[in-house]
Amino acid sequence: MKLIKAMQEITDSVETTLTSAGLLDGLSLTAEEIKAATTPIYWFVYVKSSDASEKQNYLVWNYQLIGSLNGDGEKLVYPFEVTITFYSRNKIVDTYLENIENAFISAFYTIDLSAVDYDTNRMMYSYKFVVRAQVSE
Repeated sequence: MKLIKAMQEITDSVETTLTSAGLLDGLSLTAEEIKAATTPIYWFVYVKSSDASEKQNYLVWNYQLIGSLNGDGEKLVYPFEVTITFYSRNKIVDTYLENIENAFISAFYTIDLSAVDYDTNRMMYSYKFVVRAQVSE
């Protein structure tokens, strides 16, 4: 499997899973839709608008490859980790977190909570998860 194909599959899989958890893809929304949205919006790497960063809840995610498994001189499997941070102005967001967890479990990922914190710059609670899986042909 080529590296670029693995990267595309990871992105597609994570975005499909987040959408199935009930979140909206920030890159697919217009500025007006972002302002009007009451459902949490997800972003790859960083929030791309000030309106989106002022929402009650949003999620930012990224990933890293953890090497590759080779066979017959070719890369066959790419294990990876996804870091997901759910930001909220509310301390209690159990329904959102449960939907996210269930969606990743249903997609055969493992998911662990790595930290709960309060971001004083954003003035929001943050719930950080590490999600693990692998892609292969």
